Amino acid sequence: MAIRFFSLFLLYRAVFAELLPVSESDGRVPTTDDVHVQLQKLRDDVKILKETYQQVVVDVTAHTQHKDEIGKHEMEIQALKQIVARLEERLEVLQEERRGPDKPSTLTSPTPVIASSCEELRHSDEALKSGMYWIDPDGHGTGDTPVYVWCNMTTGSTSILHDSESSTDVGQCWDAGCYSRFINYNASMRQIIALIELSSVCRQSIQYDCKMAPMEFNGEPQSWWTDRNGVRRNDFTGGNSVQSKCQCALENSCLDRKLQCNCNALSPIETFDKGIITDKSSLPVTRLNFGRILTQPSSGRHSLSRLECYGRQPVQSPKPLPKSCQDLRRTGHTISGFYSVLRSGVIETVFCDMTQMSGEEKAISSFVSPEQLDSLIQRLDKADERIQRQALRIRNSVGRLNVFLVRQNRTNNSQMRKLESIDEKLASDLKELFNSQQRQNYEIAELRRRWDRPQGKSLTRMPANCHDLKAVGHGLSGIYPVKADDHIEMVYCNMTL
Repeated sequence: MAIRFFSLFLLYRAVFAELLPVSESDGRVPTTDDVHVQLQKLRDDVKILKETYQQVVVDVTAHTQHKDEIGKHEMEIQALKQIVARLEERLEVLQEERRGPDKPSTLTSPTPVIASSCEELRHSDEALKSGMYWIDPDGHGTGDTPVYVWCNMTTGSTSILHDSESSTDVGQCWDAGCYSRFINYNASMRQIIALIELSSVCRQSIQYDCKMAPMEFNGEPQSWWTDRNGVRRNDFTGGNSVQSKCQCALENSCLDRKLQCNCNALSPIETFDKGIITDKSSLPVTRLNFGRILTQPSSGRHSLSRLECYGRQPVQSPKPLPKSCQDLRRTGHTISGFYSVLRSGVIETVFCDMTQMSGEEKAISSFVSPEQLDSLIQRLDKADERIQRQALRIRNSVGRLNVFLVRQNRTNNSQMRKLESIDEKLASDLKELFNSQQRQNYEIAELRRRWDRPQGKSLTRMPANCHDLKAVGHGLSGIYPVKADDHIEMVYCNMTL
């Protein structure tokens, strides 16, 4: 729209502000060659403006991506800190067992157990009210730290919160998917996947409020979402369609029945599209992309619901205390790691490799023996060193990114100020151009009437009446001076008679 506006301005300026003054000065009518020369200059100016605009869009997109990278690095640093803390705790447990292998483990003392889901909490105490609770989907005392979630005690559903629940304006940008937002959940991906595998149903919905901002344009998707595996998905209903598809297509309620989304109708009145995703293998949504939101009045706002899971996967219930890794797997534990099991009347810490349990008959518990303890401690020490080195590299990268973003912000601010000054000058020049165009059009019409008027006769005396005036070429009705007997009179002549 900005390029078309500037093109119109240059066209008027080239044709009316340059060609017409030449005609008035030398009396020459503009030729076709003159028009072609001005149009060629116009095309060059438009090309330069388009390249500049595209560069600004690229810079703004890069700025957004750098912000997302910083957020990802910060999440990685927090995750690494949690891993280091868990490794230190495991190391202390293993060292304690190594110092006293003949003594009963201190883990025999009772400790409070955190539920794996809100459904489990509801069954443990029916008097609980809906609200925020701590749960540990990947297993109590193992895996990642517990997460703080919203529990609906009426339905038993578990909702994981994130930073993109409220309606967010995507701004204006040109290309497909030029707006990108990474979704930060308040739980690790391991905990989220564990909750999904424990639940029978999970869902998440996306809503996009749009005005002249299509989800798909000329057969090319302009918006999409990314699943937990990093795969781009154009189908907002969770299906496998390569084209953009929204909930109204499933319900046969789109504004235009030939289209798959309401936003594709390019309605000047704000409407919305929604998509409900229930494919557990794709959830949760990790990123949202939207594009082709041009200048005003085009607009777009997105919101993403919480990840909601409810129900239980049908599993075989073991005895109250698991005796093997196989019992743990029956209860829904699928992540390899350290677990507490009951052996010979004593609770011991064991390592379960869940990847080796493809079937019930082949499921073998992998217990940690004293001979393996030294090797595990060495591996934990090396892992701790690697994590610290990686954390240092990430901190250095974040520092370099911050320096780059400061420089990039200065450059972007300068470019935006230049664009704003150009827009103000364009608006002022265009207003002046329109006013001068009206005056020039009137002058051209007057010149044409004079050129098209037939040549009058030559008189050797001053006109004495309207007939003499019409004879010498006057064709417009009005008041003219004529010669009477002994003086000059002003008379009105109607030249149409």
